[in-house]
Amino acid sequence: MGVCLFSCNFLAIYSSEIFLPSGTVSVIFSMSAILNALNQWIFFRQRPDARVLGGGVLGVCGVGLLLGGNADLGKETLIGMGLALVGTTMFPLGNMVSKRLGRFDLGLLNTVFYGMVCGTLLMAGNTLIHGHDFMPPLTVRWLGGLIYLSVFGSVAGFLFYLALVQRIGADKAAYTTILSPVIALGASALWEGAHWSRPMLAGLLLILMGNVLAFARRRPAPQSVEVEQG
Repeated sequence: MGVCLFSCNFLAIYSSEIFLPSGTVSVIFSMSAILNALNQWIFFRQRPDARVLGGGVLGVCGVGLLLGGNADLGKETLIGMGLALVGTTMFPLGNMVSKRLGRFDLGLLNTVFYGMVCGTLLMAGNTLIHGHDFMPPLTVRWLGGLIYLSVFGSVAGFLFYLALVQRIGADKAAYTTILSPVIALGASALWEGAHWSRPMLAGLLLILMGNVLAFARRRPAPQSVEVEQG
């Protein structure tokens, strides 16, 4: 879990953004919702709900419309896409490990703690291998970002997410990753002056439709009533 959720997946995703725009990486990462459903089928013999898969497909298509654009398929683009796919594949695998650990009486806090310790050690080794310094810039902006990412983006975020995985399943929980680019675009529209084009509005509509399809409650089948003959 430390490898897949707390270290190497982040390393692959952030490295991919050296070669690709973050929006393109978000599109690729949103495929984790579909991969989660497929992994549950492979590892736990849980056939995916067609509505969840359909909602995931609609969501991915919607994000593609929101953040789409013709990418230059050069060497750097292919490297970036490969790294993004590696990170995207590792994230659902980490969810499967988390779900498997949930069957033991280990406790969510314990599993997240030890997973983060293992992930931290791996990233520390990567830092040493590349000759980086462990001393951070002692500025308010940098330390504030570190506190936010550590407390809210990592500890609290993963605790809530993994609790959601154990409660509603990894396939539905991972569907939240499809919504993150929409939030990013909304923030961009507010603070960066981004404008919503027709394809972007169509993409937003697809994502909302995917939400409805994935999470709408199915009506129970009517039960037949046998009439007792006198």
